[in-house]
Amino acid sequence: MRKVWKRAMTSALAATMAFSSITMVSAKDVVDVANTILQETLAETTESIDLQWNTEGTDYTQDGTTFQCNSIGKGDSFLLSETKGKDFVYETDVKFNERKGAASLVFRSNGTTDDSKKMYVANINGETGEARLFKFNGQEAVNVEDPVFLTLSDDNTYHLKVVTSDNKITYTVGDATLEATDDMIGEGQFGMLTWEADATYSNVTASSAAVTDLTTGGLDWNINGNYTLDAESKSISCNSI
Repeated sequence: MRKVWKRAMTSALAATMAFSSITMVSAKDVVDVANTILQETLAETTESIDLQWNTEGTDYTQDGTTFQCNSIGKGDSFLLSETKGKDFVYETDVKFNERKGAASLVFRSNGTTDDSKKMYVANINGETGEARLFKFNGQEAVNVEDPVFLTLSDDNTYHLKVVTSDNKITYTVGDATLEATDDMIGEGQFGMLTWEADATYSNVTASSAAVTDLTTGGLDWNINGNYTLDAESKSISCNSI
């Protein structure tokens, strides 16, 4: 039934695009319909990743997809999942119970936290608002993109989201986006890192998207004229001026 609906919507989109040339509908209407179809197709190809955790012997406690960690006075506190990922979307809502320290998402870890560790880290400092995207190669922590500073939120809560595709990494926190290209490690374990903070990680989830080529996924786009398909941002735009 959904495939029939999608074919019908695709036909409707084609007709809408054709009629738009004689101003029966606006370019915005066409773009809205196109993006609705596109995003629903992409959503259908997204698969949830089952993150497996073991908090025994760590500073973390778990309740479903919520984790609590107090590492104040302890420095770095790591929690690594038993699950690995390569290309994915990994995100959480972080709340600082005290406005101090840093909370982070760890990804593509080699599974160790000692001097031989390799991993990427996307963090936010709850006291200064500094957001960093960096990597551990042993004990050395190297930025893979320049840090940015956010305005501190009133409720000390931030949404952290990491998207990876091959060697491309995009980290979004608040209204800031950090993007980098790095080849140190292409696949590894998910995790969290809390530094000198009392933090709660809620809605810790990961998913993988099977469709990366927007010419696939059941939609055969015939883009011409004033319409543009942006594969990177996964959207359709129109300039009819």
